[in-house]
Amino acid sequence: MLSLNMDSMIKWFLVLPPAAQVTIISAVVSALIAILVAFVNPFASARLEKLKAELTADVEHIKADLAKEAAIDDARRSYEFEAKKRLYSEVEPLIFQLFEAAEGSYYRVGSLVRTHRQGHLGPEGGSWLARDGYYLRSTIYRLFLPIAIFRLLQRSATFVDIELDENIRTRYFLLKISYYALTDDFVFAALEPNLTYSPNVPDWKEKVQQNPGMYCRQGLVIGHLDRLIDALIVDERDAQRPMNYGEFEALYRENEGFQKDLAEAANLFHGFDFEGRPVLARALLAIAYAMRLLLLTYSRTPSPDELVAALEAFCHSNEAKSDLDWGSSSYGLGYRSVVNYVEERISWIASEDYDIK
Repeated sequence: MLSLNMDSMIKWFLVLPPAAQVTIISAVVSALIAILVAFVNPFASARLEKLKAELTADVEHIKADLAKEAAIDDARRSYEFEAKKRLYSEVEPLIFQLFEAAEGSYYRVGSLVRTHRQGHLGPEGGSWLARDGYYLRSTIYRLFLPIAIFRLLQRSATFVDIELDENIRTRYFLLKISYYALTDDFVFAALEPNLTYSPNVPDWKEKVQQNPGMYCRQGLVIGHLDRLIDALIVDERDAQRPMNYGEFEALYRENEGFQKDLAEAANLFHGFDFEGRPVLARALLAIAYAMRLLLLTYSRTPSPDELVAALEAFCHSNEAKSDLDWGSSSYGLGYRSVVNYVEERISWIASEDYDIK
């Protein structure tokens, strides 16, 4: 019983504020000294005074340490409050735009799948992507708009700020999957089943006519990607925002500099179909998965494990087959490896993998 009471008293003491703890420690020390003075041989008074001085000094050290810890805690809470306030004021408007952009990106991949099944993609003249028309332009805009918002998130927040809100951190890293998917062409080619991919051979221009799936470049280098997404960002007074499609279309038609910024993306999708460019097809599938998961964060904050479970459930659903199966064995052979690619990167969302904590 005494042990239980002692445990309860210790727990009670530990949850007290630092100031209260110091007061109690001082009172106990003073009481002990008073008891010793009253009952110990008067000849020991000098010894007791020395002990009192030592105990008083110890108490002062404890008070100083507790005050220092309290000041550090107050400073951290103050920083986190200001950082969260800044984070929400800058990021929340982007998050609203992000869900619309993610939905548009997912359904554009679905539109490409459906158009392929209908026979309207490929290098031939009747292809919707064989000419510089609305479908090519809107495809570039819809697929790259979420990544432009990713760039704005990068500029608005630091790693420490992002760690303060788990949902924003999850969205940030899902966008990062899409960002790198467009540059991971050699990674996608190496996934099982392996695809032969050699876009850097000296005579690629001649060979691409014979075998575009092997020799046509199906990804972007970081420099071209960054130039493209920066071009999709508008400076407006003291803030930046992603441009709307009307602004995009006007610049695409009239501004040569803007056309140059988008040239590599236009080349990437010009004449695209899922069979002729299987490496890019895998990248688009990864983007669709990431965007689908991003939409899941609208109503809740899923953990990495929950994201993986949601992706597995979606991949086995009729909706996934309807939206993303382009109607050949290539999808069936490749989708599992793309799922593995996305799931591996979902595991990187854990903060300790980025040394945040």
